[in-house]
Amino acid sequence: MKYDRYKYKRRFGRKYNEPLKRILEKTRLYWDHDGVPPHVRAAFRKVLQCRTPALGAEVFASENGELIVYHT
Repeated sequence: MKYDRYKYKRRFGRKYNEPLKRILEKTRLYWDHDGVPPHVRAAFRKVLQCRTPALGAEVFASENGELIVYHT
């Protein structure tokens, strides 16, 4: 069975959209300090920037429209 994230999003709604990102946002106080190794903090920050303009994007265009796909 092929995974279809759009069907998943329609079925479960935005509540389950990007759960790791939501967890990291809510727990930032616990991991974003000098006691946590820098490589871990950098990885968590990249997760938070995932699918945003901060990491860049590809633009696909046709005569019918344009689609921007942000890097992960």
